[in-house]
Amino acid sequence: MKTQLLVIEDELSIRENVAELLTLQGFMVDTAADGHEGINRAIQSQPDLILCDVMMPGMNGYQVLESIRAHRSLSHVPFIFLTARAEPDDLRQGMVSGADDYLIKPFTSKDLLKSIETRLKREQIRNNQLQVQLTDYLTNLGRVTIHEHNTPLAGIMGFIGLLKEDHPTLDSSEMESMLDQMMRCCLRLKRTLENERLTNLLIHPHGSAEYDALSQGNSYVFDALVKRLKQTIEKEHEQPATILIATEMAHLRVPPHSLTKILEELIDNAIKFSERGREVCVSGLISEEYYQLTITNWGRAFKSSDILRIAPYTQFDRNYYEQQGSGLGLFIVKTLIEMNQGHLQIDSKPEGLTKVTLQLSLMDRVLSLNKSA
Repeated sequence: MKTQLLVIEDELSIRENVAELLTLQGFMVDTAADGHEGINRAIQSQPDLILCDVMMPGMNGYQVLESIRAHRSLSHVPFIFLTARAEPDDLRQGMVSGADDYLIKPFTSKDLLKSIETRLKREQIRNNQLQVQLTDYLTNLGRVTIHEHNTPLAGIMGFIGLLKEDHPTLDSSEMESMLDQMMRCCLRLKRTLENERLTNLLIHPHGSAEYDALSQGNSYVFDALVKRLKQTIEKEHEQPATILIATEMAHLRVPPHSLTKILEELIDNAIKFSERGREVCVSGLISEEYYQLTITNWGRAFKSSDILRIAPYTQFDRNYYEQQGSGLGLFIVKTLIEMNQGHLQIDSKPEGLTKVTLQLSLMDRVLSLNKSA
């Protein structure tokens, strides 16, 4: 398939000459006489590279580039400016705006073709890297989801079989224990399916209102919220957890669903990876500029280098440890925190003390202090 180029240029002679040159070089070329037409053509044809004049009537090249970069399907298309303005400030503005190159008129055909070749090769490298990441993602997806779906289902089916065969001989305590185990399996499967749906939404938002709601709104954090989450999460674990809670009430610039999900996944991880009998601590303090939430636990160490590897269906050290979970929790937490202008830090010592620190934006510090009084 031929490479598709788009030339946006208001001067007819330049537009036709560039289009003819590129056509002779084997490219498929589409043209537009102004910025508005160029954006429409780009959306329709999805070009592999865009060449655009800077000084055009109605809508200049910088505005075209801003619109192109804001469009999800065009955000990574290589973009080359064509301009007669050669001042350093002009060049700097073009590159800061996100352009990939800047050709000064009059340019030679050699310079033009070299620039196009370089940008297309760079984009090919990026696409190859994305393909490798996609392959890894799909491999992990298949490996992890089969396990995470089948394990609780096998548990539910096994207990149903026992109840069906042995119920005449079971006493009430034995039946209650089996029902509790089945409920834990159901809750685990429910969390897995919910996290898969949320992950898909975060990766492929498609401008949905549900995606926008994850970063639009505000909520309060306080001890009662953490205690309620603790009770919910404990239903998924066989052993009750000892959680020490000391959170100052604060009004956060984080929607309720996002805050609840962040806390739920982090507390669940802290319980899941803690040594039996060790306490999990959840504390929250108001600073001048943000709310700092800290969750600590003793158990399996988390390597500092792994925070850069957080991704969907990625589990760390799975070859050495048998573990539950689909590897989605930390990805969801990290993404939701970043969507809400927050910061995530994970510190872990070799002996097993892990501290997860969140910095979340405050709606109004004075209001938060009044609420906690």
